[in-house]
Amino acid sequence: MDNHCRAWTLSRWQITALIISQLLFAACASSVLLYNARGWAPDVINFGWLSYRALNIYVSLALIAYIIFGLLHRHAYTVVLLAAFVLFHLVEGAVIGFWAKAILQLAALSILILSCYQRYRTSIR
Repeated sequence: MDNHCRAWTLSRWQITALIISQLLFAACASSVLLYNARGWAPDVINFGWLSYRALNIYVSLALIAYIIFGLLHRHAYTVVLLAAFVLFHLVEGAVIGFWAKAILQLAALSILILSCYQRYRTSIR
């Protein structure tokens, strides 16, 4: 494995925690779709099925499925994709005030930062 990919090597507990955080995020996104479909959504999350918000959810759910598959099979660039995904949704969650989304992504980002820090510490010894 290349040196730049080794910095993103994750331990088993980190992979498990990242998968759980992304599954919880997928549950949040799915609940928004469910609330909208059932007519339970308040005006603030009421949207059309082909709107930006809906497409964002569809793409996010597809990416989560790919990211989980990639984490389980330890694909080299899955963690880089996850980092970009997490940063996007962390900022978006903070901007729109969806704090559950932002907190879940902040937890995932913390795990990614910890994995880099641990790898860096072991590489300088």
